[in-house]
Amino acid sequence: MDKCREEFEKAYEPNPHKSPFTEVKFDEVARVYRPLDQFNPRIASSLNAAWYGWRIRQAEIEVNELKLLKLSEAIYACGDLREYSGDELLGFYKALKSILEGKDYARR
Repeated sequence: MDKCREEFEKAYEPNPHKSPFTEVKFDEVARVYRPLDQFNPRIASSLNAAWYGWRIRQAEIEVNELKLLKLSEAIYACGDLREYSGDELLGFYKALKSILEGKDYARR
């Protein structure tokens, strides 16, 4: 089981005695949950929707973590802002703005 799916199943397992994961199996090729009972696909489709949403949220979290890391590095490297001229502060502002927009930046 891959780490991502393991975290998902831990997060969405409400009751260990009656887990929804006991009624489905994970198709490794298609990367979806399949119902064990072919006449009751309701749980599998619910889990697939949750699994898809969870992966989207995780991707957003990872992007935001990267932005936060870049912002903290840029702010730490900046030092004391009181020593900067207006033009230098404007350049620093543009660098921070480009990080927030997800663009690459180069400190000059």
